Amino acid sequence: MQTIHIPRRFLLLAGTALFTATTALAQQVRVSGQVLDQDQQPVIGATVRVVGSKDEATVTDLDGRYSLQADKNARLEISYIGFKTEQVKAGQNTRVTLKEEMNTLGEVVAIGYGSVRRADVTTAVSSISADDLDTRPIVSAASGMQGKAAGLQISQANGAPGSAPTIRVRGTTSLNGSNNPLYVVDGVPVSDIDFLSADDIDNMQVLKDASSAAIYGSRAANGVIIINTKKGKAGVARVSLNAHYTFNGVRDNQDPLNTQQYYDLIQDMNDQGVLNLKLPEGLTDQTDWKKEVYRTGHVQDYQLSVTNGTDKLRYYLSGGYTGEDGVIVSSNFKRYNVRGSIDNDINKWFL
Repeated sequence: MQTIHIPRRFLLLAGTALFTATTALAQQVRVSGQVLDQDQQPVIGATVRVVGSKDEATVTDLDGRYSLQADKNARLEISYIGFKTEQVKAGQNTRVTLKEEMNTLGEVVAIGYGSVRRADVTTAVSSISADDLDTRPIVSAASGMQGKAAGLQISQANGAPGSAPTIRVRGTTSLNGSNNPLYVVDGVPVSDIDFLSADDIDNMQVLKDASSAAIYGSRAANGVIIINTKKGKAGVARVSLNAHYTFNGVRDNQDPLNTQQYYDLIQDMNDQGVLNLKLPEGLTDQTDWKKEVYRTGHVQDYQLSVTNGTDKLRYYLSGGYTGEDGVIVSSNFKRYNVRGSIDNDINKWFL
């Protein structure tokens, strides 16, 4: 029988290494928490990573919650697209509120063939927010897009009250067919948006290139305008009233001819051989046809909205009246609009 002698120094080193490994393992604890946005809504799919570790990471679930193993004194880095990255100390039931990132170059844009960062989008996409619509008193939603998106041509060819403007995204592409774009309101394709109040619009996206055909097919031949309306938000009840009253008039600096001037004009044209018209004698000035036809028109628009809700149930109710009296006598337009939106999170498994 052969005896193997192990130096005492080696035994001490081995014992020290074993003790160090056991101590490090004992410091690993289970940490958890919840990630919320500024509206106290759960952020789904946010990345939670242990600072300094490449393997310890997880993502938040449908309730914005996370759970993973980490050192007792570790720090967690929480990141999500469109929000600022936050670092917090690891703990139990930690609540983290992410702030929105003002730099929109990191946002994700959904296109017909996938999702890419907004900075990488080479297609023609223009965005119009509700702030752009609130800067002007407008009657129709289509008029609010005028001058807000590059390449979008909007012209008012008809001066009748309530008439919809002509919108061209890609110019005139057909002589016989329609050149109007496709409107998609909350995911539903519609032929026009005359029924929609500008105060109910949250944002608009204008798809101007051919990649929109990958989503909507041949209907997108003249471009696509995607409109998302306002939804209810949880928190304090909010009541909003928007009202405006404007005047319209005909700008005309030319004075009409009186009877004697008109008689002299006709007589001169008869002498030149242009006309052969004989006017009766004794004509007098009786009617100012300009005053008979034109008047001072006015537009009045009143919109009232109420929004409130909880984390599970949110609602948005709005109603309004729009009236326009044109500058031509007997021309007018009236519109009443009522809209309601209710969002209810029934259960996690019910989508």
